Amino acid sequence: MNPSSLFKNWFSKKFILIGLSAITLVSGIVYLTNQRSNKRNGKLNPAFASYISAFTAGTISRESSIKIQLAGNFADSSKIGESVKAFSFEPSIKGEAKWIDASTIEFKPSENLPSGQT
Repeated sequence: MNPSSLFKNWFSKKFILIGLSAITLVSGIVYLTNQRSNKRNGKLNPAFASYISAFTAGTISRESSIKIQLAGNFADSSKIGESVKAFSFEPSIKGEAKWIDASTIEFKPSENLPSGQT
């Protein structure tokens, strides 16, 4: 082999290796970004889809409450206004969830929600 063909062969392999590494890196970043955004976009877990007909999602104001509307009536009239352990947040948000009607639970934060968080 002459030096010219050795250089071309080495350069070609190095170029392919760098290209594959770049593609792998970009694919990994896109995958991880998509996974993160799916969690942040308020996507409903399919296991709960038949029980929840509506919920607070998207961008909300700092003073907003968070509600879930269940697909059926789960609370009788004696439960309206009572506290219920129905929400968990990450990071944690202090507040209280109550039945506001037979099929709606509302979480009211104790203080304004932090700005810029999802």
